[in-house]
Amino acid sequence: MSDTVPFSDSASEDTKLQNVTNDYCYSEPIIDLVVASKVYQISQSRLTSRSSFFRGIFALPQSDQVVDRTALQVDAGELEWRAFLWFIHADPLAAVIFLTSPACVEKCVRYLGIAVVAHRYDAMDVAGWAIGEALKMLKQPYRAFQVDMDIARLLICAASRWRQDSAVSDDCRDILCDAFHPAQAGTLSHDPISALELVREDQFVLAHTYFYVLCKGYGYDWKNDPRVKSVDRQRLLCGTRALAPELVGNNWLPQRPVPRPSVRSIAVRLSGAISLFLSFCFYYLVHLVLAALGYGVFFAPPVWYHRLALATRSDLSVHALSPPALHARSSDAHGSQAAVLWQPEIDWRIKRRRNELWECFDEQQWALGT
Repeated sequence: MSDTVPFSDSASEDTKLQNVTNDYCYSEPIIDLVVASKVYQISQSRLTSRSSFFRGIFALPQSDQVVDRTALQVDAGELEWRAFLWFIHADPLAAVIFLTSPACVEKCVRYLGIAVVAHRYDAMDVAGWAIGEALKMLKQPYRAFQVDMDIARLLICAASRWRQDSAVSDDCRDILCDAFHPAQAGTLSHDPISALELVREDQFVLAHTYFYVLCKGYGYDWKNDPRVKSVDRQRLLCGTRALAPELVGNNWLPQRPVPRPSVRSIAVRLSGAISLFLSFCFYYLVHLVLAALGYGVFFAPPVWYHRLALATRSDLSVHALSPPALHARSSDAHGSQAAVLWQPEIDWRIKRRRNELWECFDEQQWALGT
């Protein structure tokens, strides 16, 4: 039997293999890269395996007489850069463990970090895969983790980098704006001022941040908060005036309540459930007596009982005992039910004017800078 490993004869596969392994000769150059004043020494083949940007750099003629190795400055944050380094160095087992691990903040941050750096350095296939996985995780219903400051910063970076792809950039902004909504948990909902510096370059998200700062009402003293700059105060004052019809004594009107079943409808459903239970008890006793007298053996309730029980139980649990949003469903043309697609939480007062919300806070329209 031959010991030769059967490699493909495909020229493209051979080229990729050589790019990664340097034809099994590991005397390749080590590249010094500076990120956030820290020097990283990375093998050239690792950098060039997926990135056309780095391949283009090292394809340039290099002098053999160069003695001093000059470090290259990398335009990336340390968090996302380390995520990208993990991607180009991870072995298959580590990758499988990561891919199959439960959704959490750390996993989402790594996906977003890989996506941002890969997009910056033209590893577009990697960037598309990573941003897709991150958004899929963030748009899961009943997500087990909240959007923290690291995720918020990377979402802003991703929205900026994918500005030519409206679907991706809109999703990034919607997820971030959703995190500010009072119905959500987490730092951004409790303290929206903490994200002002992160979102300052994105007017759409910044306008939502200002709006939710005003939504906090009297107990949230943004006027004396040192994190709020003078330009922020001007914009918040403009927003207070522009949105005056929605204000009552500098407090936002309470949000429109979510429709809930009336007491009478709940009582009707409960009485139906009790009647069903009593009928089942009677049915059970009758068949038990008949079986004891030898008129037959006990058998399961008929089909009509199961259907009635299922209808009553599902109707009661969905409409009476659980929040409506937790059981939202939509029906297709065939009547089958499917989970509703993820939608961001949007305050009803700005639902129809989200794209024009910045105009309410734009101090330039009030000529305050002159």
